[in-house]
Amino acid sequence: MNRHLGPIFRLHRRESGLRLAQFKEIVPVSKLSDFETGKKDLTQETVRKLYAIIGMEFHAIEDNANVSIMVWNLFTAIVKSEPTADIYKKLYQQKSSVQFQGEYIIWLLGVFIYRVYHAEDEYLYEEDIKRLNKYIDYLEPELQKLFYDTAGGYYISAYDYKNAIMYFDKAIHSNNIEIQAMAFYHKTIILVEQGYYVEGLDCIKRAISLFNQNLYLKRGVMCNVLLGNLYSGLNDYAMAEQVYVQCLNAMRQLSLPNMIAIFNNLTWISLLWGKYDKVLQYANEAEKHSKTHEMMYFYKSYAYHKMNMRNEAKEQIRQAKLYCTKSSEYRIAMIDAFATYLYETKPFELKEKKFLKAYKSARKANDIQAAIFVLNLLSDLCESYMRKEKELFYKTEMIKLYKMRR
Repeated sequence: MNRHLGPIFRLHRRESGLRLAQFKEIVPVSKLSDFETGKKDLTQETVRKLYAIIGMEFHAIEDNANVSIMVWNLFTAIVKSEPTADIYKKLYQQKSSVQFQGEYIIWLLGVFIYRVYHAEDEYLYEEDIKRLNKYIDYLEPELQKLFYDTAGGYYISAYDYKNAIMYFDKAIHSNNIEIQAMAFYHKTIILVEQGYYVEGLDCIKRAISLFNQNLYLKRGVMCNVLLGNLYSGLNDYAMAEQVYVQCLNAMRQLSLPNMIAIFNNLTWISLLWGKYDKVLQYANEAEKHSKTHEMMYFYKSYAYHKMNMRNEAKEQIRQAKLYCTKSSEYRIAMIDAFATYLYETKPFELKEKKFLKAYKSARKANDIQAAIFVLNLLSDLCESYMRKEKELFYKTEMIKLYKMRR
C-alpha cells in the first residue's frame, strides 16, 4: 500500500478533530498509531472503514495526474505575471484524486500558493503554513524552497517582516533560478520598507540578474520599479529617474497597465529633487492616463507654491481634495494639511496640527520619505511664523529620520 497513506490519514483525522480512541472499534489504538506513522499497513477495506467515520469516501487511485507539474506550472505563470486561473482550476479538480496519496501535501502547497498571490481575506493562511511545515518532508527539496518563498510572501502582506525574512533566507538557497530570484525580489520589498537601501540594492540587482537569465521581462519591470525606489531612498534622484523612465518604456513595449504608478514615482522624486518644471511635466503626462489621481494635483500644487504661483497652487490643491476621499490615511491628511497651509488667514496652530496629523500617518505607514517631507514643511511653517524653537525641533527630528535610512 502507498507508504504515505497512514500519515495522510492522520492529517485528515486531525483536521476532523477526532482522536485515535474514536477508531478503536475498527483498529486497536496502538496499531492505528503505527499505521499513521508509516510503520505498518492496513488493508484497503479497513482504511475505507476508518475514512467512513471521518465522513470521507476512500478510493485508491494510482494513476492520478502529476500534481507536482501543475504546481510548478502555477508558479511559473506567477513569475511571468501570466493568468493562473485555468491552471489553478485544473489543480483544484485533482483534490479527490490525491487526498489519500502523498501528493496531497503537494496539492495543498499549490492551493496555498494560489491563495497567497490572490490575497483571499477569508483564507486561513496560518493554518496552511503550520500544516505544510509539519509535513514538509513530503515535499521534494525545491518544493520546500517554493513553500518558504510563498510563506514569506504571505508574511509581507501581514506586515510580519521578521518571519518573512526568515522564510526568504531559506528560499534563497534554492537551486531553482526562479525561486531564488523571487526570494531576492520579495526580500527587497521588506528592505525598502525598513529603509535598508544599500542592502536592498544588492538584493534587487541579484534578483534582476537571475530573472534576466530566462528573459522574464514583466518581472524585470517590477524589479526595476523597486530599484528606482531604492535610488530614491538614497537621494540619488538622477538614477531613480533614469530607472523609472526605462520602466515606462518597457511597459509601453509590453503593453503593461498601471503606468500611472510610475508617473507618480517620477513626479514625487522630481518634487524631492526640487525640479519643479519636471514635477509639472510628469504630472501632466500622468493626467493622460488618469485625471482622478489626487497626488498628481497635490504635487502640482506644491510645485506652483514653490514657484510663487499661489492661485495655481490653490486651484490644484482644490482638485486634489476633490479626488482624495477614498485615498490612504496619509494622502488625505497631507492634502488637507497643505490646503490649510496655502491660506494665509489660517492660524499657525491649525496648520501645525494638520501637518502633525499627516506626519503621524506617514510614520504609521512606515513611509520615511513622506515623514521627512512633512517635517520639512513643518520646519518651513515655523520659520515663516518666527517660531525658532519649534523650527529647530522639527529639523532635529528630520535628522533622526535621515539616520534611519541605511
